[in-house]
Amino acid sequence: MRSLPGALDHRVLLTDGSLARRVRTDDLDLDRDLFGARDCIEALNLTRAPLVRDTHIAYLEAGADVIRTNTLEAGPLSLARHNLGESAFCINYSAAEIACEAIDSVPGHGRRRFVLGVVRDQGWDARPKDIEDAVSIQAEGLLAGTVERLAPLEPVFFSLTFGAGGTNQSRSDRILRGMLARGQADAAGHLTCVGITRAEVDALARSWAKAGLRRVVALRGDMPGLSEPYAPHPEGYSNAAELVAGLRRIAEFDISVAAYPECHPDSPSLAYDLDNLKRKFDAGADRALTQYFFDAEQFLRFRERATKAGIQAPIVPGILPITDFAKIRTFSARCGATIPNWLAERFEGLNEDPETHAMVAATTACDLCRRLLAEGVTAFHFYTLNRAPLSIAICRMLGALPALEEAA
Repeated sequence: MRSLPGALDHRVLLTDGSLARRVRTDDLDLDRDLFGARDCIEALNLTRAPLVRDTHIAYLEAGADVIRTNTLEAGPLSLARHNLGESAFCINYSAAEIACEAIDSVPGHGRRRFVLGVVRDQGWDARPKDIEDAVSIQAEGLLAGTVERLAPLEPVFFSLTFGAGGTNQSRSDRILRGMLARGQADAAGHLTCVGITRAEVDALARSWAKAGLRRVVALRGDMPGLSEPYAPHPEGYSNAAELVAGLRRIAEFDISVAAYPECHPDSPSLAYDLDNLKRKFDAGADRALTQYFFDAEQFLRFRERATKAGIQAPIVPGILPITDFAKIRTFSARCGATIPNWLAERFEGLNEDPETHAMVAATTACDLCRRLLAEGVTAFHFYTLNRAPLSIAICRMLGALPALEEAA
């Protein structure tokens, strides 16, 4: 029952009411609060965030299970009527951030609550492709807004992935640029060798550098569906080492690459896999982020082999908080990550018990991190999968408390 459909299988969920009905437009400044557009209540996400948040909180305290983002008319085509089309991403971004803050501030008393991102665009005179693009921009803003929940933990950087086969590149690029525009220079973009030419990679990297991005995660990449044999773009970089070398020629990026404690599924041996990692460092990589694992000894043995091979650069362990064990087990079988028997036994029977599942997941991740800390590990790379609360809980349990603003 960790998802909205799962919750609906068990009980009736109550949603909030209309924000517009609770906000008196007579109390608002037309120019300051609504940018001169009397019926653009979505502008309040930027101008009166506390008002929107307090309205969400009022519904939660009254018993609502679901909070809808204040984005009904926040698509770029709809906002263009008010000359606000260019603000669509930021308005949706802020709406998601506000709704998540409201959810976090009101105790659930054992009930799971949800933020429902409202996506719609009334571009009736536009082409279907324009409407599709407009809705995508709105959805991207809502998704990116959840990143703000992790910001108080002051991570070294956030990374934003592409999908397998280089899918969602344009969407990821827009989210990344939106984060940069909001001053999040600690964002890192992903680049792969699949589905993109060398010229396109170079052009994208140059544009990122010009926009102020300084961190890149350079990967070989996987084919769509993860089942096809790897094949780089015929006019692209052949592998991650080539990609790193190309990025080094473009700008002074901070470059992270991938490492595999259990060996990459396509590598013929551990030795070959380690040689490949060394080639990436020789090309100019700054650090390696490992595939996730659940046995600390796997990472420690891998780190020892890397040191003996002459690798001195940081190797940061990848930690995957288990938000859905069934899905993690399926994905792990495809990517070569081992699921220990003890881990499967630990999560057995918890599919319909989200609170216990979350507590077990947090404890499991903390145990792994503490074991690694005892062995001299000083940094972790969390795979949040866009699920911030569990990662936040783990960081708190490890002593990484959110930075607090100074009292006025």
